[in-house]
This record gives sequence, structure tokens and C-alpha cells, in this order.
Amino acid sequence: MHFTQILALVICLVFSSGVAVARTCDECRDIHKNKQNIQQDLLQKDAELNAAFKQNNFKAVNDLRAKMLELRKKMIELRGFDEECEQACRPDIVRASECKKLMDEILRLEATATEADYGKIDAMYKQFQTCNHDLERLKKSE
Repeated sequence: MHFTQILALVICLVFSSGVAVARTCDECRDIHKNKQNIQQDLLQKDAELNAAFKQNNFKAVNDLRAKMLELRKKMIELRGFDEECEQACRPDIVRASECKKLMDEILRLEATATEADYGKIDAMYKQFQTCNHDLERLKKSE
């Protein structure tokens, strides 16, 4: 193992010891989209509920209320992830995740490296170093 590789691993270990987050920012974006869709569904169901109530279609009113209740339960469940998502989408957490993915890719390439891969691996180490410098800067700015 080269000195630069050892140094990169040490840097990775030092900077990746931040807050553990169970969700990724991408997962949180999906959660946010789901919340938006549920909100739109609730608005649509509310309009349908008003129309059914005006038509005295009480069976439809009952069915729509049950559907709206399920949507509200799902919305409450998704809102439970708000704080976790706020942490997951912090710039330093996102950057740490990017650095970790880059190191994982480097280690994967090194495991099966051929002579032709060394240039690519060296370039990736430079990217990793830049990533860690960015991460350090983000952590200092907090």
C-alpha cells in the first residue's frame, strides 16, 4: 500500500466519524416528494368529499373519509422523518457520504487493479483528497 493510500485512509477515518444518519439525503428527497403527493391527494379527496356530501352520497362520503384518514396517517408517519432528514441533508453529511462512496470505489478498484488502472486510481485519490478538504472546510464553517 502506498503512503498516499494510507494517508487517504487515515483522513477518511478521521472525517467520517461524524454524526451517524440512518437516511440519506436522496431518501429524504423521496420522502418529501411522497409528502407532496399525499398533500395533493388530500386536496383532491377533499373536493370529492364536498361533492359527494352535496349529492347526499353518504356511502362515498364515508369511503372518502376513510381514505383521507389513511393518507393523513401516512403523512404523520413521513413527518416523523423531518428531523432525521434535516440532519441527513446537511452539506457536511452529504459531502462525507460522497467521500465515503469515492473511497469505497477506490478500494474496489485496488482489489482488482491492473497496470492500466493505476492512473485512474491515482486520479481518484486526488478527488478523494479534494473531497476531504471540502469536508473539513464545511465542518469548520458550522
